[in-house]
Amino acid sequence: MTQEDKKSDENKQEKNAALSSNSESNPASEQIIPPIVPSESEEEEIISHAITDAELPEFKSKIGRKLFGPQITSKQAPPTPSVPKELRKLNLRIELKSEQNGFTIISVNDARKFTDEDTGLLILESSTSEISRASKFKVDEQQKEGYMQVSEEIYKSLNCDDERLFIRLYSDDPIRVENVTLAVSPISGNDIFHTVGSLRKSLAKLKKFLESYTVFEGLTVKWKERNAVIKIAKISPALYENDVGIFDFTKPRVLTIKPDGAMQFNTILIMDISKSMNGRDLEVKNVKSAVETIRNAFSNKELEEFLKVFKEGNNVQRKSGAIFAGLLYLSEKARIGIGETVSLIMFANSAEIIRIENKPYVITDSKSKAALNSIAEQVLGDLEEKMGAGTNMASAIEASEEIMKNLPRSKRKWPLMIILLTDGFDTSKRVREAVRNTFSKKENVVLHAVGLGPYVNKQELIEISELCGGELFQPDDLGELLQWYANRAKDLSIRLAETETK
Repeated sequence: MTQEDKKSDENKQEKNAALSSNSESNPASEQIIPPIVPSESEEEEIISHAITDAELPEFKSKIGRKLFGPQITSKQAPPTPSVPKELRKLNLRIELKSEQNGFTIISVNDARKFTDEDTGLLILESSTSEISRASKFKVDEQQKEGYMQVSEEIYKSLNCDDERLFIRLYSDDPIRVENVTLAVSPISGNDIFHTVGSLRKSLAKLKKFLESYTVFEGLTVKWKERNAVIKIAKISPALYENDVGIFDFTKPRVLTIKPDGAMQFNTILIMDISKSMNGRDLEVKNVKSAVETIRNAFSNKELEEFLKVFKEGNNVQRKSGAIFAGLLYLSEKARIGIGETVSLIMFANSAEIIRIENKPYVITDSKSKAALNSIAEQVLGDLEEKMGAGTNMASAIEASEEIMKNLPRSKRKWPLMIILLTDGFDTSKRVREAVRNTFSKKENVVLHAVGLGPYVNKQELIEISELCGGELFQPDDLGELLQWYANRAKDLSIRLAETETK
């Protein structure tokens, strides 16, 4: 052996001694792998050795990822990655159903690919449209795998012509909408308010029908049983892009039903002129356009003087605000000009009907300007003499019946809106009874209440308005009052307020 060979053997012995020393000083390690590349005959033995998690990083760095990385095992091997069931997406062929209501029907096998439930919510997506829609689903044992039954209304709202749709589970909590406005028209015929009245009488069935659908603005469905086309016109709370809304009538909700399109209706404006209406606490705000509307409808010197008090920021009497609102309503009806009738009742201790040419109404059309001026003169003149201390609401309600009986025969079957404005309590103590006796059997009557000032009997006004499909409105300022009256001149709606659970 040469001198160099002896030196090499000595070096190897020193290295092996050092390795042996390291192993004894590190009892937590099962085995220290030498920092050398193994021969082919040694690979199988090293790979099959169970490496602890603590040893794994050092083992990889010493042996090299290229040779051993993909084949390394440990005592706790990581799980194989997979898509959770609730995130899976299916692509199914469509079967459109006109009588499906809002439900999507899927097979048992398809359902089990993403859920163990038999009902719930799905998201339907098109490959050709950016729109997606939520739908309630049911599992049906008779449904063919790979196919699903989809409501025609839901499919049309996707704005696509796909033969297949992607579906995935919606697992978040949906939003329970609290207030929905439905725009209604008949499937056949042209009697819109008859259809509205039919829904009004069938509230329990209407709720059950709606609960099968998810909620989004613009959804249009047909309810053949009631000859009704129903469109969701407004939702509260508002829904945003990724929100899913549902009807949930296990708690009190509000449905408002209105005709989808223009419709003629008559109006009775009832105005409180009791002495408390002299209270000066109604702030003038945003009234410029309303002033111009009234000026265009009337030609009256007294009216011009009356309008001068309405300066932005001023506080005016409740009585003045009530008169302003009534005249604005008449102006809007005259501008629309389709021959509707408007009547006016003023009350304090008792009720008085304003008459025009001995008639308890004015017909609002292109020829009504002289009649409107006559109303303005009566309302603005000698009002102080008519004011009393009482607030006899019952007498005003009963006077409404006289007006209804004396409307033109051709207009008596039209819907009737009544707006009762007051600032106090009913001193007659029988306004509820009067409303029930006068309107309970008249399905074409809607009564709204407007409360001014801090002393309104809110509960009483809510009750009488709900009896007739109306609402209580309490404005914060004159601008809000005027806007509300202007809107009511164009829109007859029935508010179905829920005061108890189903």
